[in-house]
Amino acid sequence: MKLFLWPKSLASRTILILLAGFACIQLLGLLIHTVNQIKLLRIQEEQIFATRAVIIYRHIAMAPPAERPALIAKEALPKGDTLSISATPPLPPHSYNLPLAERDILRASIFADNMPMRLHPRGLLLHGHGLPTRIIISFG
Repeated sequence: MKLFLWPKSLASRTILILLAGFACIQLLGLLIHTVNQIKLLRIQEEQIFATRAVIIYRHIAMAPPAERPALIAKEALPKGDTLSISATPPLPPHSYNLPLAERDILRASIFADNMPMRLHPRGLLLHGHGLPTRIIISFG
């Protein structure tokens, strides 16, 4: 079987092979760039989420214990988010530990906040639930 598009001269075949190789390399580079951008966006979303959570935590932790339920009721939350005070973390039945990289990003974002030492949480529980993952942060 003879290829009709295959050039007859060696120079033309070399150029065709090089162009095809360059096109493959460019596609691979575009794929790597896209994956990196998706990872960066995910990291940024996690940092924003953790910062928002620590702001709410600090706001409630600074209030006297008797006023905290009223603050929770008044707290403005994004759609789909919930906030509660309980003795144990409110973990859904099929929750799971977040991957280490995701936990590290969330912890770094939480503890990078300028918070007085007396308000630092004594414990921090980071879990996920469902697909796409909903993050559960429990401050101790």
